[in-house]
Parts: sequence; structure tokens; C-alpha cells
Amino acid sequence: MLKITETSPSGKESVNEYELKIRDEKGNYLGDPGYDIIDSEHLVEPNKKYEETGTYTYVIEHIMPNDPLNFAMEVGIIVDKVK
Repeated sequence: MLKITETSPSGKESVNEYELKIRDEKGNYLGDPGYDIIDSEHLVEPNKKYEETGTYTYVIEHIMPNDPLNFAMEVGIIVDKVK
């Protein structure tokens, strides 16, 4: 579970929470396995539209019941144009 706070160029904040599936029904991790790392990408806002031009800021926090969140190495955001 992630909480992402987005701040627009004008300072407007919006907060969204996402529950991302990282394991299948058998407990196996979902994603592209590497040596000892699994990359997992999740599409969370396929119809996202930015209302303002400029720089947006994001704060990503995990909201899992366990802290620290063991085995998670990094989290990031990919922003891509709609094709």
C-alpha cells in the first residue's frame, strides 16, 4: 500500500492511496526477475491529466502495517505519454 502526495505548480495538494498487488495467489512475486531483485511496475492512473504546466512534486510513503518494510529496495514513479 502506497500513499502518494502530489503538489501542483500552484501548490495544490492531492493525496491518493494505492493497493498494489506484488504477489500472486501462490505467494510468488509478480514482476520481472533479475539476479536477486524483482522489478514490478503498476499502472495506477491510466487517464491522468495534468491541469497545470510546470513542475509537480511527489512524496511517496508506504502505509503498510510493518515498518520497516523489509526487502523493498526502492520505489519510483514513471510518467509516460499516452499513446
